[in-house]
Amino acid sequence: MQDPHMVFRAVFALNAVFASLAWCMARPNWASILAVVVSAALWPAANEVFEGRILLTLTPDNGVTTYDLLSVVAAAVAAVQATRLIMSRTR
Repeated sequence: MQDPHMVFRAVFALNAVFASLAWCMARPNWASILAVVVSAALWPAANEVFEGRILLTLTPDNGVTTYDLLSVVAAAVAAVQATRLIMSRTR
């Protein structure tokens, strides 16, 4: 049985990532980009409940899982939106 507090933290963090991504995609600004970066950085610490398949083993106790890739996707979206924001201001 999963600890309900861990499940709550994981669901809260997952919602934070998705909400910040939606905000960043709808209205790219520095606040929404920062929200994506922060939520993406916090996601790996909270996703223990949802850990999927191990893609890369780092140590016997740690590895990169499928759910860790959500942070990579979120960071990529933030980088693209930041680049677009910078490019639009220089024109």
